[in-house]
Amino acid sequence: MLTLTVNKDLGLFSAKIYGDDFADNLEFLRSYSFTYDKNEKLWNKSLPFLEQFIESLNFNSIQYDISEYDLKAAKEYNESLKEKVVSPIRRSINYDLMRMPPLEGKPPFENYQKQDILRAINQNRFLFNWEMGLGKSYALAAVIEHLRYYGLIDKCLIFSTGVGIFNLKDELLKFSKNQREEDILVLNSLTESKYEDRDLFNIEKYPQHTIIMTYDSFKGINNFYYDKANATAKNKKPSLTTNYKKSFIPFDTWIGNKPAALFMDECHSLGNPKSQRSKIFKMCLDKFEYRYEFTGTLADKYEKLYMPLFILDKALVSGYDYSSWLSVYNELGNRFSKYAINDDKWDLEAIDKLNKLLLKDYASKRLMRDCLELPLNYEVPPIQIDMSAKHRDIYESFVKEELKVIKDRSKETDSVKHNIINMFSFFQLACENIKCIETSDSFEKFSTELQDKIKKYNFLKDNTKIKVLDSILSDEDELENRGIVWYYHPLTCEFLEKHLKSYNPVVVKAGLSNKELQDKIKEFKADKKHKILLASILVMNTSVTITEATYNVYFEKTFNYTVYYQSKCRIFRPGQTKQCRTYHITFNNSIDNLQLNNLARKGAVVSSLLSSNDIGQLQWKKIFNSRYGDY
Repeated sequence: MLTLTVNKDLGLFSAKIYGDDFADNLEFLRSYSFTYDKNEKLWNKSLPFLEQFIESLNFNSIQYDISEYDLKAAKEYNESLKEKVVSPIRRSINYDLMRMPPLEGKPPFENYQKQDILRAINQNRFLFNWEMGLGKSYALAAVIEHLRYYGLIDKCLIFSTGVGIFNLKDELLKFSKNQREEDILVLNSLTESKYEDRDLFNIEKYPQHTIIMTYDSFKGINNFYYDKANATAKNKKPSLTTNYKKSFIPFDTWIGNKPAALFMDECHSLGNPKSQRSKIFKMCLDKFEYRYEFTGTLADKYEKLYMPLFILDKALVSGYDYSSWLSVYNELGNRFSKYAINDDKWDLEAIDKLNKLLLKDYASKRLMRDCLELPLNYEVPPIQIDMSAKHRDIYESFVKEELKVIKDRSKETDSVKHNIINMFSFFQLACENIKCIETSDSFEKFSTELQDKIKKYNFLKDNTKIKVLDSILSDEDELENRGIVWYYHPLTCEFLEKHLKSYNPVVVKAGLSNKELQDKIKEFKADKKHKILLASILVMNTSVTITEATYNVYFEKTFNYTVYYQSKCRIFRPGQTKQCRTYHITFNNSIDNLQLNNLARKGAVVSSLLSSNDIGQLQWKKIFNSRYGDY
């Protein structure tokens, strides 16, 4: 016998087992991937699964009991999931609100900005899946202006990256006639503010109607209000030790009598539903009736779609928790974990349906090549080169020693593949900058022979990428072009900065404040004597426009497609008048090749999401499966 109860607030239903058939019923619950709550002694499942579960109980002749009250609560919950509302009276664009008209595209997309802004202001949820350079800031400013013009909202909360928050304020003032500088509050960094100044939602202290901050700052703000509500004399910051389940931000007081709007710039930043900041956002969503998302790269892995969809409208994920949602689209589980994602076992027809639903009701995808007249953006075929003999010897010795360690470690866990994947970043060191190994904490664990080889390695003499880089820069300099050289490892920057001093590089590295970063970029833009910008791919990948440069050189790369793609787009944007080129320098027979293939595969995923093309099952398999031959 099973007793079923519904918790509408948590979006769960619970099962409790009674009677002689305990073992059989327990196995049945486990087969449906119920999770056990040790405290409540209940088996829980996402509430949208209730109807399906009851059907299965009836089919298998399993006795159960559920009250009419619980059935009614379940129905009310399912009906409440769809949060999108379309205006019954069509709202129009009032151009008098803006300092300039929408950007005009090329045929047949002349009115792409106008069309998408109109859709956004006529419903309370919308996703602008626009490539960089198509005017997301203008669209954001226009939506805010019109929502306020029509009396729909008062307060706005805007999130972006560390660099982006300053650009957004400038853009709002640039495009909007009614935005005032004194009415926009920008939180730069929690580390640069006093703890007591985190009381951002105190309307007496901060009367501004628009607040802009980073995603990570929001986590700190939530912690502040939790501490304010729960602190004791012995524990002044309980948030450091407590995983709280609700937000203590005084949203009701801050928002007031009118609804509020939430704007998520670079919304892919919340791609991990298990992160603390994602959990905090989920706590606060119900306070914002109007929600708008902006990104050029919605997801490079299918599992990263959950949070953007959940924020947009819980109906898009059917109210499911992350694991339950994954189980709808993926055949989860392997011998190590029942929740493991299998890259080659997505329900691709279901994905296609979701894709079409998003385009029809919630989102618009715009590509720069479709909408704007821009010069050619040429992707130079990867420059494949051999390592020097010394480099190859070290690389193969390093890999051999590491694989032996992994094999020995995996005898107990039987997870060789997983352990190898976890070592990819370390293999990158041996491929890209061997001297990083010498400065690592793990250096002493290697054999004496390998240590000696690494110590004798000279980065500038023994790394064959240097000669190729010199050749590229020389050719581009002859054409009087300026460009960006991208690196990943800080130590690489130190070597390249010295080697490339004749090009007067402006150097962007980790540790710069947002203002320092902006100053560096201004320095490069203002003076042509700076022929290259030597930039960390992890620091300067978003929210800056550098059309003064016309080429990218990837001396080193990253496995993160979003970071890579956004970095590449810093030069190819509106305002660019010259042909652009992108170079990749890659070592043969190394992890460099894997990295390039990985980026290409993720790029295919990004390109296909929200595509208006009718994508068949076979095509989806080619895009999403890691083993291309397994159809």
